[in-house]
Amino acid sequence: MSLQALTTALLREYLHANGCTETLKMFDSEVPRSAHSISSRKQMLKTLHLTKAFLLNLKAKKMGNPSFETILEVLISEWVQHVTSSGDEDMSQKSPIPDKEASIRPSPPRSPPKTPPRRVRVFPSSSAQSITSSHHVRESSSNINQATSKKISSFERFKRPSSASSSKYVTLGRSVVSTPSQPFSELLRKQTSMKNFKKILFGGVSEEFPISWFQSFPFVTPNPSEAWYGLLQQEGGPCGYLAVLQARVIRHAFTKQRYSSGLSSYRDVRWYGSSCFSTIPTDVFVSSDGDAEDYLCAQSITSSHHVRESSSNINQATSKKISSFERFKRPSSASSSKYVTLGRSVVSTPSQPFSELLRKQTSMKNFKKILFGGVSEEFPISWFQSFPFVTPNPSEAWYGLLQQEGGPCGYLAVLQARVIRHAFTKQRYSSGLSSYRDVRNAQVNLLVRALADTLCICSGCEVSSLPPPESVSGEGDSVSTKNDMLRSSVIIVLPSNPGSDSVSSPLSSPEMYVCHTVRRYSALCRLLYDVKENLVSEGQSDMLICMCVSSVLSCGIKNIEAARKGDAIEDSLIAEHGYCSQALVNMLISGRAAPHTHKGVQNIGELLLNGVTRAGDICFIPHSDCLGYTTTCDELKYGGVYPAWVILHESHYSVLFGKDITVLDEVKGVKQVDDLDLFYYDQQNKTPDIIHLTVETAGGLFDDEEEERDDDSFINQLIRILLPGCGEIDWHGEMLLL
Repeated sequence: MSLQALTTALLREYLHANGCTETLKMFDSEVPRSAHSISSRKQMLKTLHLTKAFLLNLKAKKMGNPSFETILEVLISEWVQHVTSSGDEDMSQKSPIPDKEASIRPSPPRSPPKTPPRRVRVFPSSSAQSITSSHHVRESSSNINQATSKKISSFERFKRPSSASSSKYVTLGRSVVSTPSQPFSELLRKQTSMKNFKKILFGGVSEEFPISWFQSFPFVTPNPSEAWYGLLQQEGGPCGYLAVLQARVIRHAFTKQRYSSGLSSYRDVRWYGSSCFSTIPTDVFVSSDGDAEDYLCAQSITSSHHVRESSSNINQATSKKISSFERFKRPSSASSSKYVTLGRSVVSTPSQPFSELLRKQTSMKNFKKILFGGVSEEFPISWFQSFPFVTPNPSEAWYGLLQQEGGPCGYLAVLQARVIRHAFTKQRYSSGLSSYRDVRNAQVNLLVRALADTLCICSGCEVSSLPPPESVSGEGDSVSTKNDMLRSSVIIVLPSNPGSDSVSSPLSSPEMYVCHTVRRYSALCRLLYDVKENLVSEGQSDMLICMCVSSVLSCGIKNIEAARKGDAIEDSLIAEHGYCSQALVNMLISGRAAPHTHKGVQNIGELLLNGVTRAGDICFIPHSDCLGYTTTCDELKYGGVYPAWVILHESHYSVLFGKDITVLDEVKGVKQVDDLDLFYYDQQNKTPDIIHLTVETAGGLFDDEEEERDDDSFINQLIRILLPGCGEIDWHGEMLLL
C-alpha cells in the first residue's frame, strides 16, 4: 500500500463525510481513482493502527460525547494527544477527544530534550524477571539489596531486552535471576530444529502463523463503569489463546480486593489492567480435561511455552478426545495455501480461487448454462442482497428474514423455514428474548445454522447425520465428535476480502472469491460466523449469490445434471425474471435438483419426469396441488422433521409453520387435537407481521359443493390439502390473502 493511496483515501473519506461533493468530484478528476485506490475504512484503520481509537470514538458518539466523523480527524486527534503527552508547551490541556473546532498552532522552538536515564531492559521469562524488568539495574549491589527488601509494586511493566543488555546477567543480590539473553535461533537449536518446531506448531502444512495472529493484547475499554477487564480480539483466529488469557485476567481482577471493589478513574483502570498481566502464571499446558488440542489452541500452547525436548507430549495431546469448544478461522489471502487441521484429521482443504475449483467440476460456460439456461450471463440485480432480518424487536417476529427485492424468494423461503425450525426448537429462543442485543446474537446464530444446514443437505448429507438444533450455536462450538464430521464435503464460496465495500459476483469477478472445502460442521459454522457482518447487512451485497453458488457446487454439477437427465422440461436453476426454479428449491430442501415434486421418475407416454427421492428437514407444498395440476409426494409434504412448509403460490415462495414441533404429528394424524395453530410469514412483505391461523380439525365446515369458493384464500386451500376434512380456519380478524 503506497503512502499516496492512503493519503488520497483519507482525504476522499473526509470530503465525502462532510458533504463536499463538488470538491470531491474536482479532486477525483485531478487525482483519478486507480486499481490501487483504497475504498475500505477497515483497511485504512488497520494500516494506521487506529482501529481501537476509532471504536472508542464511535462509543463516545453513541454516548453523546464529542466525537469525530472521519478517520483523518481521529488520526489528527491521536497525534495531538501524542504531542501533548510528549511535553509541548503550547498544548498543555490533554483531553481524550479534543474539540473538533480546536486549531493546532505551530510549536515554538523547543529547548534541547533532557537525556533520559539509561535503562537496562530485560525480557520477562519468569516472575522473578518481572521484578527486575520494572526497575533500573543498580550499578551498586547495595542498591539492589535495598530494592529487594521493598515491597514489589503491582504496577511493574515488562520490557524487551535491548542490544545493550544482551551480554549481561540480570542479578538480584547474589542470586542469578535469568540467564543472558540470546538469539531465538540459538536457543531453539538447543531443543530442536526449526523444521521440527514448525511441524509441532502447524503439522507440517504451514510455515508461518496466519496474519490474524499478528496482534497484541489491548483492552476493550478504559471506562471503570464498564467491563474494563475485557480483552479485545482484533482478528478471528487466536481466540483460544486470548480466552485462556482472559480467564486468568478475570481471575486476578476479582481475586484482588482493590480491583473487585471497583476503580474510580481511567488512569487506575489502565494501570491496574496491565498489572493483571504481570501476575499471570504460565503453568498450564492443557486444561484439566485434556481438551485443548485443536488447531488454534495447539499454536497458543506451543507459542507460550518452551518446546519440549521430546515431541511425545504433543503427540499425546493430539490423540485425546477432540474438544467440543473447537474454533476455526477462515483462511485469509495470506494463508490461502494452508490447511486447517485438527489433530491428524484434515478439517478443510486449502482455500483456492473460485475459478480453479470450478474448473474441476465444469467450465464457466456450462456453469452459467446450468444456472440460467443459456439466456443470461449474470445474476439479476435483485439477487445482490444478503440476509437481513426484518426487526430486532424481541416483542415482534424477530426471526423473520427481509427480502429486499423480488426474485430470490425460493432461496430465502427455504432459509426462512430453517431459521424458524432452529428458533422454536431451541428452548432459550422459543421461551423469548429480553433485549435487542440478545435478538441480534440469536439472529446471527440462527442464520449461520440455517445456512450450514442448507449447504450440508445440498452436498448430500442426511438430515439425521447433522447436529440437532440444541447441540451447537452459530459460532460452531459445542459440536459432538459424532455429529461434527460430515458424510460429504461442503464447498463454500466467500469473497477473498470480506471487508471491501465493492459488490461483485463470482461469475463476473471470479478472481475476487475463494473456495473452501469443509469436512466438519463446526468448521462450516465458523467460516460463516466470520462473515456475519456481511451476512446480515442491508443494501447491496454478494452474500446471497455466494451462498447460492456454494449450494450448487456442494451439490455437484454432475449430480445436478443427473437429476434432470432426459427430463421433458429443460429447467435451469434460475428461471425467467430471476425467479428460483422448482429444481433449485428441491435441491435446497432435499439435496436433489429434480424439476418436479413427485417421487422418483415417472414416464407419461414418451415423456420422462424426474422427481425427488428423499425428504428434507422441512416440508414443501405448492398451490398447484389444490388446483389438481400437480401431486406432491408425501416425502415433501410430510417428510420433514419440523412443521415448516415452504409454499408456492403464483411463482412466489413463502412459509407456513407451527411453533411447536408436535404440530407435524398433528398434521400427519398421529396425534389428535381439536384446534391446530399455524402461522404464515411472507419475507417480501418487509414488515414483522405474522398471520395467526387456528384450524378446527374435528370435522368439515363446508359441504362438498361449497369447498371451492371464489373468495377462499390460497392458504386455506393449502391447509385443506394438508388436513383433509378440517373444519373452520380462523384468521383472527386478519384480511384473507386471496
